[in-house]
Amino acid sequence: MTPGAGDVWAVVILYRPDPEGVRAQHEALEAQVAGVVYVDNGDGRDVLARLDLLAKKGVRCEGDGQNVGIAEGLNRGITRAREAGAAFVLLLDQDSVPAADMVARLSITFELACAQLGSTDSVGAVGPAIFDELHGKLEPFGHAVSPQGKQPPAEPAALDAPVEVNYLITSGTLIPAAVLDAVGPMESDLFIDAVDFEWSFRARARGFHVFGTYGARLHHRRGHGLHRIPILGAMIRLHAPVRHFYIFRNHLRLCSRSYMPLPWKLRGLWYLVVRTTLFGLFVPGRAAHLSAMARGSWRGIAQAWADDAATRSGLPPR
Repeated sequence: MTPGAGDVWAVVILYRPDPEGVRAQHEALEAQVAGVVYVDNGDGRDVLARLDLLAKKGVRCEGDGQNVGIAEGLNRGITRAREAGAAFVLLLDQDSVPAADMVARLSITFELACAQLGSTDSVGAVGPAIFDELHGKLEPFGHAVSPQGKQPPAEPAALDAPVEVNYLITSGTLIPAAVLDAVGPMESDLFIDAVDFEWSFRARARGFHVFGTYGARLHHRRGHGLHRIPILGAMIRLHAPVRHFYIFRNHLRLCSRSYMPLPWKLRGLWYLVVRTTLFGLFVPGRAAHLSAMARGSWRGIAQAWADDAATRSGLPPR
């Protein structure tokens, strides 16, 4: 089965959202999908009410404002979307605005990927190219190396051509409901960071293929802002200290999983070292960041050790 607009429901996590951002996203999205499930992880329902979105056809709201995390929020939203008849779910962050043809182009890429594989049952997910609002540029799929070990092209001539990748970020990812049955839900214990990495690699370990496409575009904002490192002249993406707790905890916990590829683990460990150095030396509020990193590291190692043997050596249950 290939996705049509009537088959797709979007799931959007709301946590203290900017009302104008929610409005812009909905205006860009409503003609592309059958409906939207908003998950209220904090102040979401109030914002939806102020924007009169709750009265719109095809809008659902899940949650009571308690922050259950991105992973669990997505799971609850997906359940609600499937109850409404979704055959495909489109996952979105609150600060992501899709291009007017994003879902249509993801659908084209899904069909092309199925044809490429010679199967309609092997495509696990497709996702768009991300336009980074902070850096003001389109991100290549360089963050995801192809399974053949080659860097995907910067921008192929056929924009809708599927580019097979190891993982996709959560926002913009289109997933068939049947794949969620086979792979399982997002891992709730991760709460926020590395949720997309873990699910993508788990899907691939279960035999599914994951694709990106430059034909579909998503404007997306990651982080609270940028900070210039004076000695290097480089810009670093800023996050609140609490995010560093989850970044460090989750990466170190996932390092014990055999289905998480070694290159991802090594790149991630280097990222943690670099982030510790830069935030420890150059970013204001360094004490709070370093404390969160230390607590996250300790917790991640402890949880990796405590994970049951089946999870450490194989795949988590469906």
